[in-house]
Amino acid sequence: MNHSGDMGKVLVVDDWRDGAESLAMLLGLAGYETATAYNGAEAVEVAKSFAPDTVILDINMPVMDGQQAARALRQAFPNRDMVLVALTAQERRADINPLAEFDLYLQKPCDTGLLLNLLSHLH
Repeated sequence: MNHSGDMGKVLVVDDWRDGAESLAMLLGLAGYETATAYNGAEAVEVAKSFAPDTVILDINMPVMDGQQAARALRQAFPNRDMVLVALTAQERRADINPLAEFDLYLQKPCDTGLLLNLLSHLH
């Protein structure tokens, strides 16, 4: 866990550990306090003690997928102004809205400069 935190707290959730840890490291270098989780259920547990401002969630994960985790986070923290970002390889479909729980949707691979720019404007 990075403790810089000047820019806010970001929880990065992805079952691809290298991807989650790399993104958390990048965000830490940019001034964010970060934590990681590797499935949706773990994300909900980590969020209870970490209290993130932003959660970046992969969609396709074991145990609890990103969409289920987003719903669980919204239920667990109904009064918290937490931004949920879907960062996924999953194609977005115009006919359904499987990502309704999310504030932002980003397609993998994501331009890290764009992600940092978006995060700087969220809170």
